[in-house]
Amino acid sequence: MEGRAGDGWQKAAGIRSGWQPSIAGVIAALGSHLADSPTVANTLWWLVSRFVIPVHERIAYSKLPELTFRFRWEDGLLRFYDHGIGRFPLAAVRNAPLSSLTWDLGLWSETNDDKRPATLTARGMRFVEEVLG
Repeated sequence: MEGRAGDGWQKAAGIRSGWQPSIAGVIAALGSHLADSPTVANTLWWLVSRFVIPVHERIAYSKLPELTFRFRWEDGLLRFYDHGIGRFPLAAVRNAPLSSLTWDLGLWSETNDDKRPATLTARGMRFVEEVLG
């Protein structure tokens, strides 16, 4: 929250719910995590295992599991369920923000050719190799 000030910002950053932590809480936890100089791969897993999977599980467990789960922990492993994409579109609301964020981070670049898709930058390739390699 460095560089942010004012009562409005403080109030907004502190808002949390039963489903999601506050922005201030996430920033504080991330700062503590980064203090140990983790790798990108460790940080990505830390973020997913702390802020994505548990939230998904809390929301999904409040519904009928056979209808809503895309993934859940079973016997210590993350199991994915294929429900198709007709009934539950895949994260469509997250597509544009994730595209913007990864472009801002320099992980990919657009081409000038409509027939060629966007390509990973050298930084994007390093990210993929570290996280998935």
